[in-house]
Amino acid sequence: MRTYDGHTGVRELMHYFLDLGCMGRQRHLVVHEVDESARMAFVSWDYPSSVSSFCKASTMTFLFDKNYKISRVNAVVNMRTPRDNPTRTAFDYFEETLNPAGGTKGEKGPWDPAKTAATFAEDASVVFYNQGTKEETLYKGKAGAKQLLLYAAGLGCAKRKDSVKVREIDEQARMVYIAWEYPKPVSTFCGPSAEMYMFDQDYKISRMNSLVDWRLPLQHPTRSAFDNFETTLKTWDLNNVAQLFTEDALMRFYNQGTQDIRLFKGHTGVGALLTYAQGLGCAKFWDHIVVKEVDEEARMVYIAWTYPSLNMSGYRCGPSAEMYMFDKEYKISRINGLVDWSKM
Repeated sequence: MRTYDGHTGVRELMHYFLDLGCMGRQRHLVVHEVDESARMAFVSWDYPSSVSSFCKASTMTFLFDKNYKISRVNAVVNMRTPRDNPTRTAFDYFEETLNPAGGTKGEKGPWDPAKTAATFAEDASVVFYNQGTKEETLYKGKAGAKQLLLYAAGLGCAKRKDSVKVREIDEQARMVYIAWEYPKPVSTFCGPSAEMYMFDQDYKISRMNSLVDWRLPLQHPTRSAFDNFETTLKTWDLNNVAQLFTEDALMRFYNQGTQDIRLFKGHTGVGALLTYAQGLGCAKFWDHIVVKEVDEEARMVYIAWTYPSLNMSGYRCGPSAEMYMFDKEYKISRINGLVDWSKM
C-alpha cells in the first residue's frame, strides 16, 4: 500500500505503475461510471489472458475538486512485474533444488530438503499415489512437502537417472506436466511415472499430483521368487503353490510324449496343472538340471532338465524345459512348458 501527495506524488505514482509493466498493456474496460453530482468517476478493467498471470482486474476511483482537478485517487490493483516464461523458470529452479550441481565427476551435489520445500506455498496440497505399493498419501504445506520428499528419497527411485518423455509447460495456467521413465535394469523397480504441478501467483507450487510406480530395489528378486516356487512345489500343497501365481496366470503345457497340449488359467488352473503332472509320474521323480538361466531385467527364468534313466517304474521321462515369467509383484504370470513324459 502506498500513498502519494501532490504533483510530485503523481509523477512517482506514474513511474511506479510504468515499472510494473501492466499500465502499457492492452486492457479491457469493464466499468466506467461517472457521477457528475459527486464529481466522481469509477473505472474498472482487466487484461487479456496472455498477460493475466501478472496483470489482473483492477479499479480506480477519482474525485475532482470544484475546478475539476483530480483531488483524490484510490486505486486497487493486482499487478506483478511481467517476466519471460516465469512458470518454466520456477519449475527449473525446483528441479535444480532436487538435483543440485556441485558434486564431483559429474555427480549431483548433496540434496537440501528444506530448500526444495521452500519452493512450495504455505497452503500447498500434494497428492502422491504410488501404484508400486498401492499407497495414496496427502501432504499439506511446506512441512508436508518436506515429508513427501524424504519419503520419495527413501524409495530410491527419486534419485535414479531417468529419461523425461513429456515436459509440457502452460504459462497461462501456471501449470507443468512431466512424465518420465527409467532405463534398464532400474526399470524393474522404477516404472513410468508422471506429475502435474500448479503454481500460485508468486510462482510457488500450490498443487502437485503425482502418479509413480516405485518399488524398493531387491537383490536378485526373480531368482528368489523362483527358488521359493521350487521349494514350495516340493511340498505339493496346491493352495500354497497357487498363491505364488497371479490371478490371471496362463500356463501352456506341451507333452511331446503324448502329443498333448493343454492350457491352464489362474489359480484353479495351477491346481489342475499340478494334478495333471502328478498323474504322469515324471514330475515327482528326481531330475538333473542342465540349464537354469535367470534374466532379472525381464523377470524371466528358463530351466531345462533330464532324468537319469529313460525307464522309471513304468514311465518314460525324457529331456524337458520350462520358461517362467514373473509380474512386477514377482508372482508367476506365464509358464510355457515342453516335456517328454509318457507311461510305458
